[in-house]
Amino acid sequence: MIRRIVLVAAVLGLAVASFWLPREENVAADSLNELPPAVVFRADRGNATPPFVGRWELTFPEQPPTAQALTLQIGTPIDGTAPGRLTAAAGDPAALLAQIADVLSDRPAGAELPPVSELALRLNLIGDHVSVGHGDVGSMVIAGAFVADPAGDWRVYRVMLGEGGPECFLAISPGQHVAALLPRAIEDGPAIQARFRSLLKPRPATS
Repeated sequence: MIRRIVLVAAVLGLAVASFWLPREENVAADSLNELPPAVVFRADRGNATPPFVGRWELTFPEQPPTAQALTLQIGTPIDGTAPGRLTAAAGDPAALLAQIADVLSDRPAGAELPPVSELALRLNLIGDHVSVGHGDVGSMVIAGAFVADPAGDWRVYRVMLGEGGPECFLAISPGQHVAALLPRAIEDGPAIQARFRSLLKPRPATS
């Protein structure tokens, strides 16, 4: 009888523990699902090309088959700002451009820009080891989606596309192999669209 009582108590204890203690895979899935509307890429580390010190291979959509691949390289920060470069591989950018337009803008793209082989970036790190969430009342929310408590593995940048160009947010989670573009100012949306179109539009063949 005592053995049966102990066994029942043990089973109940395990049930309570499994309910209250978070499981790693569920925490990761929940944090990603709580992201606000964003342009989400799969993000894999690569080997940076000097003078850059960090490299990410971004693929869209995040689940295969890949339609468009981008390479982000990040330089050494000076006074809190790091130079960056975004380049694109051959691909079908239609779905990516549509998602950028849907998430980052409420208006069509700005004036057409000539094709470019790269986009120069300026990156300011505004959050490190943060997680997706709204936090407690009064807590600071970074880029409208991230909080410092509880800590996480997200790193959040404010990104400027070109000198004096439009800005958006870029968040990267190395553990989840995910990067996300989020809007900063909706009025920057058309200019952001125009810059991505100039990077991703077909370029004339060289002889």
